[in-house]
Amino acid sequence: MSNKTLQEIAKGAGLVFVGTFTIYLLKFIYRLIVSRYLGPSDYGLLSLGDGILNIAFLFSIIGLSSGLLKYVPHYIGKDNLEKVKGMIITTFKIVIPLSFIITIGIIVFSDYI
Repeated sequence: MSNKTLQEIAKGAGLVFVGTFTIYLLKFIYRLIVSRYLGPSDYGLLSLGDGILNIAFLFSIIGLSSGLLKYVPHYIGKDNLEKVKGMIITTFKIVIPLSFIITIGIIVFSDYI
């Protein structure tokens, strides 16, 4: 690998680190503020709802984001932008209807959840 490539990788990794750190810091501040204004039972309900939404999110994307992370740079490197466009459109065609179905399921079964 060339020195320029390593610099680009290090720059990207640093950007990801800063972004991840910022997200975790904002989540911590949010939870701190919310926990002060809600009682223990209400905060527990909020945490349970957050967990349910995270699980629903995992089922709605069904691993397609990992596939995009692998194949989009691969096809960009080969200058095959039609494949990239097709993959992104196909991902949206799968994820959006699946998200609606999961959302309707959560709403219908909200009393049991």
